[in-house]
Amino acid sequence: MTRSRTLAILAGTAALAAAPAAVGATPKPQKKTVKVLDNYFTPAKLTVNRSSTITWRWPDDAGDTHDVVLTKGPPG
Repeated sequence: MTRSRTLAILAGTAALAAAPAAVGATPKPQKKTVKVLDNYFTPAKLTVNRSSTITWRWPDDAGDTHDVVLTKGPPG
């Protein structure tokens, strides 16, 4: 195999490995947990795939009221 052909094959393999998922492929739903602590959430920012399940965990001694605001998401 020639050197240029070998380099082309390696470059193509690297490009496929770095490419995003195929168009139309549906990402798998995830299960994530957000902890509600004293005046903050952790993680502070969370991005999940569509149809994911997010569980909110408050400590047993929660005294403060917290809210959640969706800043970006699908309509509805």
